[in-house]
Amino acid sequence: MTTLAHVVIERTTHVTPFGLGFWDVATGRRAFEELAVRVHTLSGARIVRTVVARPNRSDIYVAQDFPELRVFESGAGDDAFWLAQSPPHPYLIEVRDPAGGFTPFVTHVAIPSRGLAISECVLDLWPTDLASPPSSGSPPSAEPPAFVPVFATPARAVPAGLAAVRATLVNSVSGAPAVWAVLEVRYGGALVARGIADARGEVVAVFAYPEPPAPPTTSPTGGATSPQPLAMQSWPIEIAVRYDADLPLYQPDPRAAPLADVCELLQQRFATVRTSSPPAPLTDATLLYGQELLLGKDAGATLFIDPA
Repeated sequence: MTTLAHVVIERTTHVTPFGLGFWDVATGRRAFEELAVRVHTLSGARIVRTVVARPNRSDIYVAQDFPELRVFESGAGDDAFWLAQSPPHPYLIEVRDPAGGFTPFVTHVAIPSRGLAISECVLDLWPTDLASPPSSGSPPSAEPPAFVPVFATPARAVPAGLAAVRATLVNSVSGAPAVWAVLEVRYGGALVARGIADARGEVVAVFAYPEPPAPPTTSPTGGATSPQPLAMQSWPIEIAVRYDADLPLYQPDPRAAPLADVCELLQQRFATVRTSSPPAPLTDATLLYGQELLLGKDAGATLFIDPA
């Protein structure tokens, strides 16, 4: 079959003023499964227009048809084009998961954005969010910082081979569930996982198991030692909780519960965590391979948070 020769007469470039990627910090992969993402145009603190963002073939959520940004959708998209534009404007991004696997939240970004839109504070928080190494086949390490982290809800099934630390958190002053509290898990001083408490105060932090501790080279009797079976491995972990009872909330959808901003969530102040019976601070625990860890299990399974 003969291929007909052709000449390219012109190329048309379509520019989107908005693109957002999400990163599942538990699995080290992009998160794009049926997220509901809406972009709200703001006038001060008031929403004046809403556009639905949808994933493209690269699993990036994009949105168009902003009347105030029409010039960007028909622009050339080169260096000269972007240098000639006015500074970007603030927008509110609403992220929900209809399947209930990821914690809903909002984030404030500036649009238009050359490249993926992301708040500067999220970039500052990425070094700790990447404490767990991405799984094989994930994008290179230079990519994730441009993505917004998403966190598993307690209802999400924990992927096989990953560790899970669960807790039920209660505000010690009001007695109400400590919704939006952030559970942080560290191993060897490094942050390996975060989880965000839901409306019932329940939270789960999901992460890859740390490397098994290296066995001593010799046994007490002087003989050589063999590695401990994986099923018998354990790790000492440190526990901390961030919680502000007066955390600001945003309600872009009046029919739904208000949401917290992801940056303000992760920057909450540290609070004291304690058990009730007996009353004692909780700062560490032991993680066993293949077993989900329920904090406070031996003390009533409910942890009380003294607001900062």
